[in-house]
Amino acid sequence: MKEVSETTSVQKIGKRGFLGRRVPTSPWKVGESAGASADRVAEYFVSYLFNDFSGSGHVRRVAAWAGLIILGIERAVGGDWNISHTRQLWFTCGDRTFKAKYNHALRPAGGIEIVEVIPEQGNPDGDSVVKLRDLHEAEDFYNGAPTIFRKFLHEHAARVAS
Repeated sequence: MKEVSETTSVQKIGKRGFLGRRVPTSPWKVGESAGASADRVAEYFVSYLFNDFSGSGHVRRVAAWAGLIILGIERAVGGDWNISHTRQLWFTCGDRTFKAKYNHALRPAGGIEIVEVIPEQGNPDGDSVVKLRDLHEAEDFYNGAPTIFRKFLHEHAARVAS
């Protein structure tokens, strides 16, 4: 059984990888996505949802939101991002790290959540910046992302100070 290493291209091991799980046919090696354009990052996630994800359609519905969310992040913090764990977009805002990820628990049918990443062992999730449950909320995020991040950083400044 071949394990995926930091330097192994996920394309080279095919569509079935470690433990028989589907491995995305990413255009990048692990960690190489830093500095990619918003267009390429959106293309990656939409491709992942339709070509590599073997789950249900309620997860795929977020594909329609991908571009809005990624452009919103770019408007707020720039394109300093990296695709981590094949399904999470990690990025920095100032000296803090955040990630956008799918959250099955968002009702009614799951959605995208942007959370702060706590700089501790295991990189646990911190507070939620925003929870997006539908296309209209993704549009609102796109239109207000800089303000949303400024407000979050202001309200959570105590964490940095302590």
